[in-house]
Amino acid sequence: MRRRTAAGPGTTLARRSLLCTLCLFAPLSLVCAPAFAQGPAPKQKTQWAGVPIVGGNTDFGWGGGGLLSVTRPSPTDEHSNEWSAELAAVAMFGLETFEPRFQDYYLKTVFDDVLGSGLRLTLRPSFNQVVGVNYYGLGNASVRGGAGRPNPDGTERTYYDYTHADATLRVFFGHDFSHHARLSAGAILTYAWMDVAADSRLAEDAREGSSEVRSQLTGLEDHAFSAFVWSLEFDSRDDEVNPHRGLYQTTTFTFAPGGVGSLNETWGRGAFVLRGFQGFFKDRIVLAGRVMFDALVGTPPVYELSRFDNFSNAFGGEKGIRGIEAQRYYGKVKLLANVETRIKVAKYHLLADQTLFFIPFFDFGRLWTDFGASEELDGNGVGLKYSLGAGLHVLFDDSFVVALDAGWSPDAQPVGIYLTSGHAF
Repeated sequence: MRRRTAAGPGTTLARRSLLCTLCLFAPLSLVCAPAFAQGPAPKQKTQWAGVPIVGGNTDFGWGGGGLLSVTRPSPTDEHSNEWSAELAAVAMFGLETFEPRFQDYYLKTVFDDVLGSGLRLTLRPSFNQVVGVNYYGLGNASVRGGAGRPNPDGTERTYYDYTHADATLRVFFGHDFSHHARLSAGAILTYAWMDVAADSRLAEDAREGSSEVRSQLTGLEDHAFSAFVWSLEFDSRDDEVNPHRGLYQTTTFTFAPGGVGSLNETWGRGAFVLRGFQGFFKDRIVLAGRVMFDALVGTPPVYELSRFDNFSNAFGGEKGIRGIEAQRYYGKVKLLANVETRIKVAKYHLLADQTLFFIPFFDFGRLWTDFGASEELDGNGVGLKYSLGAGLHVLFDDSFVVALDAGWSPDAQPVGIYLTSGHAF
């Protein structure tokens, strides 16, 4: 598989001089822009680079931070490294107070060829905290607010919030079987801190909800767990940063045998994601689509019910149904699709070659509390959640995309705005 990715601190970023750099970020993963120069920097044994980070969205606020990377390029392959490391810290702040609503700190080290075996080893310790995580109830039919409950946009907003923080170590091995196929396997070790107020909606459901609801709400107190993850990728895209044609498919299985503290049950996840791209009119227009199916079994912690692929927000947020709040819907089974048209508007030169795209999109999907859950939680109709929107994306030097998206949905409050890095998929 190709080594060039949007997250270029270990490759592209370290090989260019820092003249003028802007790095924008997504809440649960950082993707940083390369600095731009008129020509490639001379190759050296160890390369250092650093960039500022700014960005944000209507879900978590606005903020910034920084990233430092160090890379040892391979002496025999210009597309890979002997090893690389990156250290990042970001925080986003709401408009009401100066307290950070989102924090993410991590150190990622990658060894491309462990002991000459062809295996890639990735180590990633991290700390992440989200203050004011949304919880409006379980299921596809959950109501934001509702009769007899506080106004979610009023002074009693905290009734729908809880805080989640975790310290996590990820250890993964990957092997490329061909130019298009990669198998990865590894483990995740996590300690999670939960702050759930006794008078919050989440605590109320865990105490007083139906037996069906109470059985789904686990991990509300501090806990720790380990999970094993296997992933198989097939990638025929012509480019990883801004593809014009090809397919990219990932299948991931996660198994958590149990933990300590308030979470000691077994749970698992299966996720299937297919992305497709096709260019028209000499690639001036690219039709892009994604289909995702994600299913949880057992008793996962409550925050996993609003995610897919162990990281991203599903029914809401910049990587899911854009326009809907992050963590708006909770359930074990999720089906989601995105369709967008990437229209090349202009190409110009400002510090680097840049291409401007106009991107209308349509996102839609449905969620189920569990296999065979009641109509009370999930409804008995189609129950489709959707959003319409558009964005302006700028491709820098064929290496990095800066994206500004806005999405509207019947569930939006009133629209979602996202300033981030990379296309949504």
